[in-house]
Amino acid sequence: MVTVNDLVKYKVFRGLSDEKKMLITEISEMRSYKKNDYIYESGDEATHLFIVDQGLVGMRKFESGDNVGISFEVRSSGDLFGAASFMVPQKYTLTAVCLEDCRILVMDAQKLKVLCEEDPEMGFWLMKKFTRIYFNRYRDASRNLYGVVQTLKAMTSFPRQ
Repeated sequence: MVTVNDLVKYKVFRGLSDEKKMLITEISEMRSYKKNDYIYESGDEATHLFIVDQGLVGMRKFESGDNVGISFEVRSSGDLFGAASFMVPQKYTLTAVCLEDCRILVMDAQKLKVLCEEDPEMGFWLMKKFTRIYFNRYRDASRNLYGVVQTLKAMTSFPRQ
């Protein structure tokens, strides 16, 4: 069972009233996963939103036939993931794999959407939080990509002898 006190430790819910947090607890549960367990796979229907309570979750992309995926990011305690559940076509684009034993807060995305529609103030507040999280991740990914391109450019720009 998830309590209001459980939600207090996650930044994404800080600032929400206890009453609003209570509504979120009613659509949430804590799940335990073992190291190497898949939480979801790329292409799965996106039905839940997740927050790491304990452990590490790797966000990976596997191409068909690959045994090893490309690691994009790692989610640690307090990190939100699974926002594809709020976007059309509601399919997860990466695979979430536990890098160690994990405890994950799991929220029913459809029920969270209903809460947000019934309480637009809470919905707007949560969407601002989610947007900030994902914008920061986009900014970091852009910086990383720029660094890779600059490295490749430097490697290929040496004059011929």
